[in-house]
Amino acid sequence: SAQVSLKSISSELRHGMPGEGLQERLQALGRLDAMLAFAMAEKSKVRFKLAQACEQCGDADLCGDAQILYEVALEETAIVLGQKGIRNADNIKRRLDQLLERVG
Repeated sequence: SAQVSLKSISSELRHGMPGEGLQERLQALGRLDAMLAFAMAEKSKVRFKLAQACEQCGDADLCGDAQILYEVALEETAIVLGQKGIRNADNIKRRLDQLLERVG
């Protein structure tokens, strides 16, 4: 099911994870996006965690992926949660701003 797949993407997602494992999860998330037009709240959470891991990896390409993940997570949060998502969106935006400052 989609829920199990989302869980498998976010399972054991951590800082310091090798770039190869992150690339596999990015591809799996892309496939899920194509299959699941909805489930935005859960995808946003997974996207945020994956963005953080990509950012921490330090690889320039993965930092670019992290930026895209943060931006899409912001959009999904706004769509799904509206006003209730403001705090979540603020956290995502803060991380995105920090990433953009670092990669400048």
